[in-house]
Amino acid sequence: MRSVAVIGGGLAGLTCARALHDRGARVSVFDKGRGVGGRTSTRREGAWRFDHGAPRLDLGAVGELRASWERAGVIVPWHPRGADRATWVGVPGASALANHLAAGLAVETSARVVSLARRDGWWLEIERAGLTTTAGPFDVVAITAPIPQVCDLLATTPADALLALLAEATFAPCLVAMLAIEADGQLDELHDVGGPLASAHRFDSRPGRIAAAAELWVAHGSEAWSVAHLEQDPQEAARELADALTTRPRRGDSSARPPLALRAGHVADRQAVRLRRCPTARCRRGWLRRGGRCGNESRRALGAGPGRTNSRVANEKPATSQPA
Repeated sequence: MRSVAVIGGGLAGLTCARALHDRGARVSVFDKGRGVGGRTSTRREGAWRFDHGAPRLDLGAVGELRASWERAGVIVPWHPRGADRATWVGVPGASALANHLAAGLAVETSARVVSLARRDGWWLEIERAGLTTTAGPFDVVAITAPIPQVCDLLATTPADALLALLAEATFAPCLVAMLAIEADGQLDELHDVGGPLASAHRFDSRPGRIAAAAELWVAHGSEAWSVAHLEQDPQEAARELADALTTRPRRGDSSARPPLALRAGHVADRQAVRLRRCPTARCRRGWLRRGGRCGNESRRALGAGPGRTNSRVANEKPATSQPA
């Protein structure tokens, strides 16, 4: 049985790992976070839950897999008020899909891969809880982490040409605030607002969510505003995003209105990054294509041919799935 190490436990990495596992490869997934999911992780503040990284899933072009995930009960279609079209959301939260894909895989979290070495196969140097160990050998290593982290890893290997190519990608900061405001009930999403706010997404009104006394929103700062306010006090930054959200005009009314009361708010992530070429807060079908392509290339390296993604990627709801 051939072995593969997948670095990165987001949706792309888990899709890659799932495809390889379903065809008999021995797959190990390593992620530096406390859980799988990457941008689909959920942040908790008491009883409140916020999907602060990727608040929606665009799955229109992956019908077979999408249908299997719907049957498994980990995603549902939803048309937010204020959006021009329907989308899909994880149930009970965004991380449900990642947990579903990870079921049955060998996944290590809180495991940061710091270097790669090739000697009778690939060996990984991994930091776990302040201790450094090695894992290997692996026949193939698939890296699905964000490009800056990929570059850090490739710098430890003789891959100068690939490193130079990836280094051309430009990332920009995106300040993300989790906000609880007094109820208004008119909209579930806002886009192209202008000023400090790039988009905002409401969560307490989503399928599978517990109703809250306040409206729960995640506000994504615009690129220019995030760059200018990166070092600002988090509470002050959250207040500015909250003001931009709550002073929006009412539907059908071009006039601004007084801000709603801010029940609570703070910046959830001061260093979230997004690729300038794709400045959206959505998890597009690209993650699936990248994960599938990564799986195909890994299968070729293992001599197994490209094959076809097994619909078992999510045919059953695993007993080990955890709520978001």
